[in-house]
Amino acid sequence: MAEGAVTAKAVGGRKRARPAPRPSAPTCTAAERPGLHRGRAPRLAPRPSAPACTADVCALKTQKVKKLVLVAASFLVPLALLGSGALYLYFTPYFALQEIERAARAGDTASLAQRIDFPAVRSSVKRQIVARIEAGAAANPNPLAAFGSALAGALSDPAVDALLTPDNVARLLRGESLGAVQGPTLHLDTSNVDLEYIGFNRFQAVTAPAPAGFTLVLARQGWLDWKLVEVILPQSWSFRGA
Repeated sequence: MAEGAVTAKAVGGRKRARPAPRPSAPTCTAAERPGLHRGRAPRLAPRPSAPACTADVCALKTQKVKKLVLVAASFLVPLALLGSGALYLYFTPYFALQEIERAARAGDTASLAQRIDFPAVRSSVKRQIVARIEAGAAANPNPLAAFGSALAGALSDPAVDALLTPDNVARLLRGESLGAVQGPTLHLDTSNVDLEYIGFNRFQAVTAPAPAGFTLVLARQGWLDWKLVEVILPQSWSFRGA
C-alpha cells in the first residue's frame, strides 16, 4: 500500500476509515550533533577575549584620563572657592556683630573701638534726640517752646558725648541701664536678633520687636570689614540730659 493511503477496518459490520500515522521527524545522528552524545549539554563556543592593551596604549589612556581630571578640577575648584568666598562675604556683617557682642560682654573697649564708629553713633543719637525735642515743641502752643527746644538741643550735644563713651556703650550693649536714660535697655544677643541687608553696603539688626527694640545699623568698610555707625532708638526711650 502506498505511504499516506487511508486503510479501512471492519468494526461492527461497518468500515471506518483510519488515518495513516504521521511520519516522525527525522532524527540526527551523533555525528550531526556532536555536542549531544553521551547525555551532555551542547557547549557554547567561547567568546573571543578583548585584546590586551600594550604599554603605549595604556599609557595614552592614562594620560587622557589625567587630562580630563585636570580640566574638571580647573573648573570645579574655582567654582567651589568662589561659592565659599561669596558665602563668607554674605555673613561678614553678622561676624562683625558677634565681635561687638563679645567685646561688650568682656568690657573690651579697644575691640569695640575697632567695630564701632563712635562719632557716627553719637551723631545719629543726637539727631534723634533733637528731632524728638523739636516734635514736642511743635505740638506745644507756647511761643517759648521753640526757644526751649533749641536750648535743649544745644545742651544735649555734650550730654550725649558724655553718655556714649566706650565704657558706657559696652554697658548698654550688655543690657545695663544708665542713670541718664529712661525706657527699654539695649541688650545685644546675636542669637536672638532679626538680621537684614538694607543695601549692599548697609546691614541692620533689630534687637526686639517694636516699640522696645533697638536697630543697630552697620556700614561696610572696604569689602570684608563692617562697623556700627547708627543706633535707631525706640520711641519709648528718653534721655534726661535732653
